[in-house]
Amino acid sequence: MQTVQTFATHEKAILDRVTDARAALTSATSGGSVAERGAAEKQLDSALAPLLALGQSYPQLNSSANFLDLQRNLADTEDKLAFARQYYNDSVATLNRLLTTIPWMFVAPLTKVGEKEYYQTPR
Repeated sequence: MQTVQTFATHEKAILDRVTDARAALTSATSGGSVAERGAAEKQLDSALAPLLALGQSYPQLNSSANFLDLQRNLADTEDKLAFARQYYNDSVATLNRLLTTIPWMFVAPLTKVGEKEYYQTPR
């Protein structure tokens, strides 16, 4: 009984951390700076780590179709995020390079377009 209660408390704590981190990421994505988004993404990654570690601690979870599906979805989402980060950084590099060339160096200040910061991969 005590073991089940402890495990349920642990699961709730993990779920709460993931939920809070996801909310912070959603908030940062809707208008925050690139650095804020990176920090929110790092928070989500650290919240998900214990969830993924559950599969190693409890091998019976790996036989669960739902848990395996969750692992596949998380891996797929991380791949999509890595691609989106690379695409964003390529776009920023192109913009920043264009802003130093004629005629963009004269037009950009008039339209209030300036250099953008690169997205740093959360560690």
